[in-house]
This record gives sequence, structure tokens and C-alpha cells, in this order.
Amino acid sequence: MSAEKPPPLDPELVQEFVLVAHSDLAAVERLLEQSPVLLNSAWDWGGGDWEVRAMLAAHPQLRDAAGPHGIPLVKHAEAGGERAREVLELLEREEAKV
Repeated sequence: MSAEKPPPLDPELVQEFVLVAHSDLAAVERLLEQSPVLLNSAWDWGGGDWEVRAMLAAHPQLRDAAGPHGIPLVKHAEAGGERAREVLELLEREEAKV
């Protein structure tokens, strides 16, 4: 017997979460308190513009591909400073695999 899948997240809530994740820590904390499953959510901006770790794991060469706003993902993480340290470390590990 398999467990039932939970209902999908409200797309407007996911989009709001991804938007505020770029600039508003208080809003991120508020949304996570409201709906903790947002932590692993992703938003499809269209045209293949996903912000998800799974894509990088499956295609490590994407670390240098244009990401959000046309900026290579690795450059986007470098510009994020300490807040993006974990992402930059992930990208560096993926670079070693290529």
C-alpha cells in the first residue's frame, strides 16, 4: 500500500516565496512558518529557468549556464556573498565533476 501524495502547493505562494527569497529574510521566515514545505519548493520562470539543485546534480555543466536574469549561476552565487556561500560550495563541488 503506497502513501498518498500531499496536495500540490499553491503556485502563487511558491512564486511569492521564491521572489522574496532574493531580498526579504523576514518575509521568507514568515512564509516558512506558515508553510514549512516551501523550503524545498521551486518555481518555473519559463524557458527552462528553474532554480533547483536537482538540475545541477543531473547536469553539472549547468553551473556555467545562464541562470536567473541571464547571469551564470556561479557568478550569481559569488555576488551573493556569505548568504550564498552554500550554493557557491555546491557549484564548486559540481565543477570538480565536470
